Amino acid sequence: MVNNRGIKSGILSSRKVVAEGIFGAVAGGVAVLLVAVFTAVALIVSDEQFFGVAVALVVAHIPVMIIEAVVTGSVVAFLVKVKPELIGIRR
Repeated sequence: MVNNRGIKSGILSSRKVVAEGIFGAVAGGVAVLLVAVFTAVALIVSDEQFFGVAVALVVAHIPVMIIEAVVTGSVVAFLVKVKPELIGIRR
């Protein structure tokens, strides 16, 4: 499909979907990372004995970060394809 400027809009739209999906994945993963790090810092500040627990907390959240990134990225990519105005993107 070629638009009025002679550019294949399918290629551009698929790149946009991928870019928005990657941005969503990064945002989801970073959100979980920040929660884990802030909680770990709060534990360490409260008492030095919680250092081991804080490290375990951050390590235990690594799989959660990965899953959150995949799910969030997939949802954002889907919404960009189906109904981009839901996330503030104009067609």
